[in-house]
Amino acid sequence: MHKSQIIKSALINSLSAAVYVIIVGSFLYYGPSRFGPINSVIVPIALLLLLVLSAALLGLIIFAKPVMMYLNDSKKEALQLVSYTVAFLAAVTVIALVVLFLVAQYR
Repeated sequence: MHKSQIIKSALINSLSAAVYVIIVGSFLYYGPSRFGPINSVIVPIALLLLLVLSAALLGLIIFAKPVMMYLNDSKKEALQLVSYTVAFLAAVTVIALVVLFLVAQYR
C-alpha cells in the first residue's frame, strides 16, 4: 500500500468516525426534546448498549484494516495507517473544540 493510499484510508477512517460521533451526539442532544422525559430503567440500559455499540463500531472503523495488514506482514504500513487515522481524528477533535470555544466566546 502506497503512502498516499494509507493517508487516504486514514482520512476516510477518521471522517467516518467523526460522522458517526456527530450522528450519535446529535441523537443524544435532540433525543430528549423529541421523546420527552422518560423515567424508566430502559434509558440507562439503552445508553450502555449505545456505548458498547459505539466502541465496537469505532474499533472496527479504526483498527480492522490495520490489524489485517499487520497480520499479513505489512507491519510498517499498518502502524502508519493507525498513526495517520489517530492524527486526523485528533485534528478533527481540535477543530471541534476551537469551534466550541469560539461559539462560547460570542454568546
